Amino acid sequence: MKIKSQSIISAFVIIYCSVMSVYAGEVKGNLTYTNQYTGPFKAHLKASGLRPERKYVPCLNGYTNHPSNEILIKLDKKQESTGQGYVDLEEVTSDKSGSLDVDIELKLPPAEYKIKFLLKDSEDPAWLVVFHKDNMRFEVIESAQSTDKK
Repeated sequence: MKIKSQSIISAFVIIYCSVMSVYAGEVKGNLTYTNQYTGPFKAHLKASGLRPERKYVPCLNGYTNHPSNEILIKLDKKQESTGQGYVDLEEVTSDKSGSLDVDIELKLPPAEYKIKFLLKDSEDPAWLVVFHKDNMRFEVIESAQSTDKK
């Protein structure tokens, strides 16, 4: 009975999971995320074709015409002057073969979100975007905000 229960849960996760594949230049990758969260936004990124042992910054970038952009701006007040909301996440480093296999997590207030996911080369002077996924839509239905400030 326990195995059957786990199989049902696995099937549920697979059915409600959005898997996005994107090709940007020589970089190939998959970004996996779900459409609804009762806690922090979570995604998984697998990418190859990156520069070996190089630092990259995952970024959630808002659409200026969507209400969730204002939420992203409030998370980083210095963006108010640009009108473009985004959140740079913790830097990740590709391995010796130029691959990444990382989990991404960000606490967000409850709302419906429409964002772009960007992977930026932090060692490039122009912050070159090497991988992206547009029109990601998801909802946070319970606040994952903590009293800790980063």
